[in-house]
Amino acid sequence: MSAAYDYLVTLRDALSVIDGVKSCKIGIERGIGSKDAPFVRVVPVSVSPDGNSSKMRVQVVFGFDSKNRDYEELHRQYFDMADSIIDIAHENYAEWQQTVTDEDTVQNLKTAVIEFMVEEC
Repeated sequence: MSAAYDYLVTLRDALSVIDGVKSCKIGIERGIGSKDAPFVRVVPVSVSPDGNSSKMRVQVVFGFDSKNRDYEELHRQYFDMADSIIDIAHENYAEWQQTVTDEDTVQNLKTAVIEFMVEEC
């Protein structure tokens, strides 16, 4: 297997233990929705050469079912999960670049994308 894929598996496995995560996978499948929530998806964005190794941009997409929820409590859980994802990714040599929220525009879901750079994979 490639080092990049091995890294994705390692990160997926590390993120799958976050409290409350129902589904944690590599890639985003068609039809993902509130039935899968709370979910975490590890998505490779790009891999580029870096001397004798490579670096990889990775996005971690996560979401909660937002139907019939207290939005203030949902936002607390949302940012708690974002912090957990950032901490775990950092422990796995990923540098946090930014978090992009959905601005409460996705129907029935509260989602975000956290972008990371992995310097050696």
